[in-house]
Order: sequence, then structure tokens, then C-alpha cells
Amino acid sequence: KRYYCFIFILVVSLLKDEKISESKIKCVPGSYQEYYEKVFQCLLNKNQNPVEPLSALNVIKLIELSLESASSKKWIVINS
Repeated sequence: KRYYCFIFILVVSLLKDEKISESKIKCVPGSYQEYYEKVFQCLLNKNQNPVEPLSALNVIKLIELSLESASSKKWIVINS
């Protein structure tokens, strides 16, 4: 098996109490091959899904809000 790893730093800006704070998050190396093998096994053999559906939905929502924030150049309020 070959594994390809892309490491990058994600910069997250937060606005709380009218103060901006930035955090740098080092992304964890992953493996697309391993992930899709687990998805395949989930579909074929009813193994456990490698990503919980609610987690996937939350990530999609964050990506969409990030894109909206970038295109509008405005802060987007996220209620947790």
C-alpha cells in the first residue's frame, strides 16, 4: 500500500466578546486509501462507518459557512 500525506496548518479566527483570536491547528496526516477501504467495508459487510453521520454533517456545515464568510468578507455567527 502507498500512503500519501499532506500536512498543512489551518488558521482559525474566532471572534468572542469583540476580540479576535487566531489559532493554528496542525492537521493530522491521513490516508484516503484506508478511509475509502473502510467505507467500502461498511457498505459491503455492514462494518462500522469510519465517520459518524453527524460529524460529517457538522464538517460540511462549517465548510459552507467558511466559504460564505470568505466570499462576503463578513463574520458568520456559529451557534454551538
